[in-house]
Amino acid sequence: MNKRGPELFIGWRQWVSSPGLGINAVKVKIDADAGTESVHAHNIQPDGRVDGLWVKFCLHPLQRPNSLEVFCGARVLDRRVVCDSGGHKSGGHTEARD
Repeated sequence: MNKRGPELFIGWRQWVSSPGLGINAVKVKIDADAGTESVHAHNIQPDGRVDGLWVKFCLHPLQRPNSLEVFCGARVLDRRVVCDSGGHKSGGHTEARD
């Protein structure tokens, strides 16, 4: 047990739910070095609202087949340049939370 509670052991890819996004199950990739998790989203578009910048986006919770799509929206917390395992950088990625 650590200061935050019992230790939780998870795999590199893990099924999670996000009720705030209306998703019962989606596979996320865990990045232990960054201490974050990510999910592949597409069709990411700004969704201007009075209470701050939001984005709307689409997820394929089952990955394969990718015929199931879930449309979501979340408030933008941060914009980052992301580096893949090969060191290739891409910009415009957004950190959003439900």
